[in-house]
Amino acid sequence: MSPEKEVVLKLVEAIPDDDAESESEILYRLYVKAKVAEGMKDYREGRYLSLEEANTRIDQWLSRLVRSCPKRLRTNHRVHQPRFADECRKGSESDSRFAGEID
Repeated sequence: MSPEKEVVLKLVEAIPDDDAESESEILYRLYVKAKVAEGMKDYREGRYLSLEEANTRIDQWLSRLVRSCPKRLRTNHRVHQPRFADECRKGSESDSRFAGEID
């Protein structure tokens, strides 16, 4: 049996019988486990950003996002407010300039 199958079986077997999880919850657990494993592999192989680099990229991305939003919404540059983010998202849904930049 492949190591991947063994991991999946162990994960499913670890769920208590009285804990009636739906299929989607089990799949979500598998998804999270796979993403964590992927992240750890990337880290071991040196594919990561320092906190400083990540913050710089986020600041650059948010600056472009703020500039792309209607001026009436960016008077205080408060991009963390949900209404602001929703309005910006609505205005740039068809705008592909930012596609894939946070992936």
